[in-house]
Amino acid sequence: MPFCHTNLVTGLPFDWSAEEAGPLTERLVAALRTALRTGRLAVGDELPPTRVVAVELGISRWVVTQAYERLTAEGWFDARAGSGTTVARTATRREPFIAAPGTTAAAPDWDLTPTLPDLSSFPRAAWRSAYGRALNTLENHAFGYPASGGDAFLREQLAGYLRRARGIEAQPDDVVITRGTTQGLALLCRVLRQLGHADILMEDPGWPRAALVAQNAGLGRVAVPVDEHGLRVDLASTTTATVAFVAATHQYPTGVPLSPARRTDLLRWAREGNKLIIEDDYDAEFRYDRKPVGALAALDPTQVAYLGSTSKTLAPTLRLGWLVVQGSLRRHVQALLEAEASTPAGLEQRTLATLLADGAYERHLRKMRRVYQRRRTAMVAALRSALPDVQISGLDAGLHILVLLPGNVDEKALQAQALRLGASVTGLSTCRLSAPGPPGLVIGYGNVKEAQAPLIAELLAVALGRRVAV
Repeated sequence: MPFCHTNLVTGLPFDWSAEEAGPLTERLVAALRTALRTGRLAVGDELPPTRVVAVELGISRWVVTQAYERLTAEGWFDARAGSGTTVARTATRREPFIAAPGTTAAAPDWDLTPTLPDLSSFPRAAWRSAYGRALNTLENHAFGYPASGGDAFLREQLAGYLRRARGIEAQPDDVVITRGTTQGLALLCRVLRQLGHADILMEDPGWPRAALVAQNAGLGRVAVPVDEHGLRVDLASTTTATVAFVAATHQYPTGVPLSPARRTDLLRWAREGNKLIIEDDYDAEFRYDRKPVGALAALDPTQVAYLGSTSKTLAPTLRLGWLVVQGSLRRHVQALLEAEASTPAGLEQRTLATLLADGAYERHLRKMRRVYQRRRTAMVAALRSALPDVQISGLDAGLHILVLLPGNVDEKALQAQALRLGASVTGLSTCRLSAPGPPGLVIGYGNVKEAQAPLIAELLAVALGRRVAV
């Protein structure tokens, strides 16, 4: 019969019987997971050394080491050299289970927000070093109010980076530093409305916040469908829009690029009517099957205003972004930014400039491309295994996957059930402006470890009623 085995030093309880059948490592992993699920092990609890567990259970130390390493890879444990093994901060997660009717999770165990990068991989050491150098070298006058267009050194470094990485021939004076893509888009939309523009062409489905920003600025939103080649540019000329908002390199949420022919057609549309294209280049650095495709703004910077930020490359909390725009439109944007005194803090700007100048920013991107490629591969494989009847859309790129579901699936009910099981997922319907379409989920994998992908796929299968975890 099983008995409750408790380590006398740490109070670690789990059921164990030497007579039960099955691989020892699998049994120990299952016992520890049960302790985590039931609250016997809480965040921050210290695990006993592997040799102690091995002696008390009468098993090989290698078995215990393998169990610890597996649960560490899955995100349950946190193992640090010289500090032992503890229950990780993220270990409040549950494995998939069928929730009792009417019950809800207090907070999602897995946040699958499509726009989240790996928050644990923020380059703390490089940022700290760059911040210290920025603090030591920043001119005295720079401790006053930040310049409305942004730090001159940062604008210079960004112009060079955009030339190398995105093919954009921008001068430092063309770059305006913002608090992120949302602020950059809001500034543009408000200025365009003041200049007499009435309607903006929006991708459908598309980024929901962009539609809200345009509406708040007083622009009418004209929804144009997206297909496997990107925005239906052929429909643009049938609308009254004089501005177009597009994610040409990696459309959100479908993940498709704007085809070369449609890029040409969209630029022709802009030139013929003296219209403006706003390009959201939100995650173009992360292309895994080939080198990133150049930005649309690289083809004609006079007709395209370009938006970028550090939200995907570093972390959203930095609130650092940039807008590349030329001529009188830039002056209008800068005047509005100055009137609102909402330029990012000077020290953070100079820190980013230092990262760009010494190559640390691009080194970090090269590292994270490898990380995200592995995570995408793991998530796609897990979803295809657990849900073979779904369709996965988009390029081998970015930080999210679009999963198109069978037409009979109730998307909102699926989201609610997934949340009860511990995962917060985004429904495709939240990205639609007008056109109906099949149900789907937009799943972020950037902040999810590879070993967690099968657990998430299993959870979604359970939420869909396809499989019952045991």
